[in-house]
Amino acid sequence: MAINERLKLTIGDITKMDVDAIVNSANPRLLKGGGVCGAIYQAAGPQLLAETQALGGCETGDAKITHGHQLKARFVIHTVGPVYRGGSAEESSLLESCYKRCLEVAAQHGVRSIAFPSISTGVYGYPIKDASLIALKSTLAELVRFPQINLVCFVLFSAGDFKWYSDHLDELIDNDDPWDRLQRVFDRLKPNYGDLLLQDNQNLEVARVSTILSGPRSPEALKELDSLVSTLRSANDRIIQEKCLQAVNFLEEKVSVLSKLLDEKRAKPGIRNQVLHPLVWGLKREIQNETIASKFAELSDDVEEEFENAMEIIEDLDAQTR
Repeated sequence: MAINERLKLTIGDITKMDVDAIVNSANPRLLKGGGVCGAIYQAAGPQLLAETQALGGCETGDAKITHGHQLKARFVIHTVGPVYRGGSAEESSLLESCYKRCLEVAAQHGVRSIAFPSISTGVYGYPIKDASLIALKSTLAELVRFPQINLVCFVLFSAGDFKWYSDHLDELIDNDDPWDRLQRVFDRLKPNYGDLLLQDNQNLEVARVSTILSGPRSPEALKELDSLVSTLRSANDRIIQEKCLQAVNFLEEKVSVLSKLLDEKRAKPGIRNQVLHPLVWGLKREIQNETIASKFAELSDDVEEEFENAMEIIEDLDAQTR
């Protein structure tokens, strides 16, 4: 089986993947966290936390394995990605090590199919453009080492993440057949269409691409296919960008209101640290650059949760002063 056939991309929920193992983007103490980590612990049941606490934590760049318990997956491989500090703290080599160690551990335990999230690109702040390239390069190299692993699937949170992974994978996989290349690009765009508001003419273009790919090959058909796929890719990028801009405005408003409320209450340092979770401080920084664009949905949900938590604490402070 060719390497490009063993590596797949999808948008979805990693906890529902029917594979031998899923990867948890964990914290060093292997505690139940937020985001993907929290979802995995929730879906696996309380036995997972009990098992991880017997492992003694995990170093950044390393990986440890547990059973999947109530998940479809037989195993969960926990790896600790690096917190992004601007690129000068060996983040790239540590992130590469995460993928390498996960696949080594998988091979040692007879895993033939494995699903990864995008490690470190959530609250740890690693720019998705760079992190996705490292993830794919590392995985492709390890698949050469471990031919027994039949499938590696990257389960991505948003259409923006999917685009970066898809673009990089096109660059990395050597395939001179233009039909295969366009088929691959189209296949990677399809999972996005359910979440994107395509215009009627774009839906017709999707149908036309499917027709061409299932029909006889000719130079004329290839030329039309290339044009249609390029058009659909541009439409996909444009819709994602519009959603990203909406997300930036939403997050700016939430963080601004939250900070103002806390300032008005003149919260003590201990309370401020409790309310302004490191995630929110990270968001204030992320809003200043483009890395937010690929994870707008996840960040929006997290800020909404932090905002509600802050309001509860502020109400408690009010009650204490009355």
